[in-house]
This record gives sequence, structure tokens and C-alpha cells, in this order.
Amino acid sequence: MNWRARWFRPPVDLDEVNGQRVATWQELPDADLQVPLAHTRWVVVDTETTGLDPRSDTLLSIGACQINGTRLDVAPSYYTLIRPPQVSTLANVLIHEIGHAEQMSGADYTSALAGCLEFCRRDVLVAYHAPFDEAMLRIAMRRHLGLRFRPLWVDVAKLADVLFPKQGRQFRMLDEWLAHFGIAHPGRHNSLADALCTAELLLVVLAAAQDQGLHCARRLIKAERSHQWLKA
Repeated sequence: MNWRARWFRPPVDLDEVNGQRVATWQELPDADLQVPLAHTRWVVVDTETTGLDPRSDTLLSIGACQINGTRLDVAPSYYTLIRPPQVSTLANVLIHEIGHAEQMSGADYTSALAGCLEFCRRDVLVAYHAPFDEAMLRIAMRRHLGLRFRPLWVDVAKLADVLFPKQGRQFRMLDEWLAHFGIAHPGRHNSLADALCTAELLLVVLAAAQDQGLHCARRLIKAERSHQWLKA
């Protein structure tokens, strides 16, 4: 598809129910970044996909959980399988363990993404190596909902580097951080299980952030963006 076709892509024709779900999300207020960390809602997101190229690969599942202040709320959480246009390769199945029959039993993209919007609201989204999940969701939201999806994202990998620089010079993988802090990770490569593990790491990071004078989301985001510790 050339640039002109992409730019002038016609709007997506949503059914009444999902159109209303999207419209309701669009009316929500943006997150207040000045609220103290102790009262901030964070939504931790993980995705499983058919591959690693957001331009050509597609979502297979979305998992999301919430942290309210300093508490991880396991329920409610969000998890959905998504039915892809075609099943992923066998090599890909070995990574995420979502078999072909399970893939084809997933929800349609429109309903799955609208449900994701409802759970995430307009709060700050968090992921480990967030640019990948951000790109996958942004492209899918535009393609299937006709929505410009540009929430604030925080990369907990970068934040961990900022707040724990000694370990940050050694660790690159989520599993390394989890092992260092003694966080169990059963069910890895299930998107909800991965989101829950990442949320537990975020709790450690948030505690360190407050100890180091970063008392609201705005300061935390500035620290992540600059990739260095900022004084209060």
C-alpha cells in the first residue's frame, strides 16, 4: 500500500455497540500526571503476536492489569485471545504456546480492542520494552477501530535502569530483573501472566522512585524520558 492510500484510508465502519464503546473512551479525561504516585492508576500491558514486526505481524492476545497507588489489583484484569487473519508459524507457536485451534477461537479484533480501551481508560500504560507493545496496539487500533491511539506509555525497562543503575548495566531481559528481585514468573509468554510479572517489577520501581524524590507520574515520566535520575 503506497503512502497516499495509507494517508487517505477510509474510516472504519464500526457496529453500533463497538462504535459506542469507542465513543465513550474518547470522552474520558486524560490522566492527571500531578496526582501523587500513591494515588495513581497504572495499567500494565503485554501482548503476544505473530512476530516481531509491527508493520506486518498481528496481535494474538492482550493482557492487562492495574496498579492503584502501591497495590497490584489482580481483579479486575483484562485478557483476550484475538483471532488472526491466518495462524502463526509453528516456530512462533513454540514461543507463546497459543496453538492454531486456540488462535482461531479468539475474539474478533474490533471487540477485543474495544474491550482493551474500556479497561485501560486514559491512564498511563506501562510495559517492559514498551515501544513494541505501543506500536502493535497503535497500528491495530487505527486499522480495526479507525482510532488514533496515542496514550502516554512508560517503559519499565528504562525506569529500572534509571533507578537501579548498577543492575541496569548488567540486565537487559525481564527475567533477569524478576530473578534479581525474587519475583516469581509462572506462565511466562502468556500475555496476562507477563503483565502481572511486569506489574510486580513496577511496584519495586515505584517504591524506589518515591525514595528518590519522584512523587508524581510527571516526574517519573521525565526520569524515564531522560533516562537519568532527576532530583525532586
